[in-house]
Amino acid sequence: MSNPLEFGGRVVLIAGESGETGKHIAEAFLTAGATVVHCALLQPGHLPEAAGRKASFIAMDGGDAEQIAAVIDSVTAGYGSIDVLVSITGGPHTDAGSSADPAESDIRCGLITPLHFNQAANRQMQQQEGGGSIINISCDDEPVTTTQPGVLAAAHAGLANLGASLAVEWAPRVRVNTITVLLTQTEQPGTTAHSDPGVIGGSTGPIPGTTGQLPGIGNTCLFLASSLASYISGTHVNATEM
Repeated sequence: MSNPLEFGGRVVLIAGESGETGKHIAEAFLTAGATVVHCALLQPGHLPEAAGRKASFIAMDGGDAEQIAAVIDSVTAGYGSIDVLVSITGGPHTDAGSSADPAESDIRCGLITPLHFNQAANRQMQQQEGGGSIINISCDDEPVTTTQPGVLAAAHAGLANLGASLAVEWAPRVRVNTITVLLTQTEQPGTTAHSDPGVIGGSTGPIPGTTGQLPGIGNTCLFLASSLASYISGTHVNATEM
């Protein structure tokens, strides 16, 4: 019996300035045998490695829809397919609703850019014999609430609802799921590190008092992209400790 979590011969594209989150997702897929390509504006200092394999990198501006389409074309030409897209958005969010610039706000980074990636990947996946799986990830230090900057809350809610809509529109060949990573423990520079027990204990996530464990995020992506999740599409997962 074949292992449904074996990804040998499959191509995974991880899009976005992914930091530690993307690193652990890449390592999970590399360990499972996949070919992993990471695309972002800036190349990380060390590309993920696991099980004797190493991710490759393509530089691109996620705000440019033509560059996104070119990346999809380049990966397809080089490796023959794109079986899994993991689109990651995150970083500092400071856009108040009263002052947000629509051209540069969290809406563009957290919703419009993932939409462009989803559209470009779907066009390729619909042509492939095995279709494909799309996983959209938004990273933040709290669930979607009215205490967040208004534009960020809208982007998070929009991404989840976008995934649910696209899952219906693009079925059955392409599955689309969304993960929101909450209170993730990390020491990555430029991200929020929650080590204060008072902060962790006050989490309002699905499992109170827990925080996101990054290797667990990778395993969740591995599951959602696998045949074990062939009947899971349009879901939204709030990721705490897994």
